[in-house]
Amino acid sequence: MNQLLNNSFIDFIKEFSPLITIIIFILGIIFFFKRSKYYEVEYKFYKNTKYEELFEKYAIAHYIELDKNVDTFFVIGFPKYEIKNLKLYEYSSNKESVLSNKPKYELKESYTTVYPDQYIVVRTHDAEGIPPYKLKFRVNSDIIEIKFLYNGIYGTRNKNNIKAKRTFSSLLFYIIK
Repeated sequence: MNQLLNNSFIDFIKEFSPLITIIIFILGIIFFFKRSKYYEVEYKFYKNTKYEELFEKYAIAHYIELDKNVDTFFVIGFPKYEIKNLKLYEYSSNKESVLSNKPKYELKESYTTVYPDQYIVVRTHDAEGIPPYKLKFRVNSDIIEIKFLYNGIYGTRNKNNIKAKRTFSSLLFYIIK
């Protein structure tokens, strides 16, 4: 009787182990996309500052001047990571989506790679409502978007961590790494 129970249990495991493996793999992918990924960032907001002071303080890889008439600067840098596929987008009011309420952006300019401990300085006004510009780039194949927008919820515009969006390519990078 004991031998019969042991054999049936082993047969049960043999039959369902591929199915259990597939279920665990699918759950791993689902939890990968649901889990938030944050990167350490230096995201600083400067008002009433001259850009010469920023050039002295930071190793600037890209200086993006969107509005010459303001003295408001956003300084962005990742101390441990490389920024790739850096693109600047501008809000397009004539490209409003009928199906969704999301604002549409058009590519304005692309930039080269920014290495660790290098910074991007953007000179623009801090908008309220729909941000007129946004930066989009990749860090370790995760997508990060930064919108130049005043958000007074937390009382500060400076950030130490920034949330990344997960994609299929970031999943492959995670598996291969």
